[in-house]
Amino acid sequence: MLKKIKISKLALVIFLTILIWVWSDLALDETHTIYNTTIVIGQTKPNLWVSFPQGSSIDVNEIILKGAASQINKIEQIITNDPRKLEFPLIIKQFDIDKPGQYPVDVKEIVKQSNWITALGLSVEGCDPNTVQVNVVALTLKPVEIQCFDKNGLPLNLETPQQVTMSVPSDWRNPARVVLSDEEINRATKQSIRVKPYIDLPNGEKMEAEKMVEIRLPPQQTLLDKKKVANVSVGICFSENLSKGQYKVDIGNMPDIVNFDIYTTPDAQDAYEDQRYQVMLEIVDEDIATTAKDGIVRRPVYYLFPEDYVKQNKIKLAQEKVTATFKVTPLVPVEKP
Repeated sequence: MLKKIKISKLALVIFLTILIWVWSDLALDETHTIYNTTIVIGQTKPNLWVSFPQGSSIDVNEIILKGAASQINKIEQIITNDPRKLEFPLIIKQFDIDKPGQYPVDVKEIVKQSNWITALGLSVEGCDPNTVQVNVVALTLKPVEIQCFDKNGLPLNLETPQQVTMSVPSDWRNPARVVLSDEEINRATKQSIRVKPYIDLPNGEKMEAEKMVEIRLPPQQTLLDKKKVANVSVGICFSENLSKGQYKVDIGNMPDIVNFDIYTTPDAQDAYEDQRYQVMLEIVDEDIATTAKDGIVRRPVYYLFPEDYVKQNKIKLAQEKVTATFKVTPLVPVEKP
């Protein structure tokens, strides 16, 4: 009998100890801040384009979570094991977003939907930003013209004009794009190849067609080679006032201006290099005041590619345009003895 009483008391002590430990853990809530997370567009409807102003995702600077100390301590390990936990999907049906328009959505409500946060019993105390704008545009199934390009962005002629039926915003007027690798171009000049066109949306997103289409290139389709232009001559175009010889121009980055690459065919390169000038820099009256105020003027140069070859897509700049840096200052008259 005495032994049974001792066992009962021991069990009661253990139970009370566990109860006190659990109560203490729950009573001592802690907070934890996670930084640099992302909200992404999750499941949507086929007839809607859902996005944020910056695209299909938006950065969240910080999220403040609160919960029992034992659960808070698990956060870092969970994120380390699966970094995708830092992406929080926006599921539009959970926010009754079902028609075109603009919707302000509470970031805390998006984060609270996350399975792992719910499983840990954590509350979301704050977010930066607090809200995000969700844009919803209706999509319409319609035929869209296809334009083809090589990997350098130069257009390629299709053997026959092609269209693709795809879901696009109702007011869409631009063509769908197909970008081919060198190997695909070679194959497409011999036989039809299957590709999936896409459109570039205003916020930088790409929207692909639902189905692939077959395209073919003419047999004479050729690629452009990347070449460095030799013997570059720079022409300087002065305004009427500056052409009277009372000012001088000092260009600070001439080596950058005369060293550049182009995509071209041999005949287009010859025609370009045979010109008197390959690059032109414009100097205007306002550059005098800008020099006096800022100490330097910045202006992109013009590349004088032969117009006929440009129209035939035989020549193109293979880099960003160079911005010339220069000064326009008055000439100091030489005093006679």
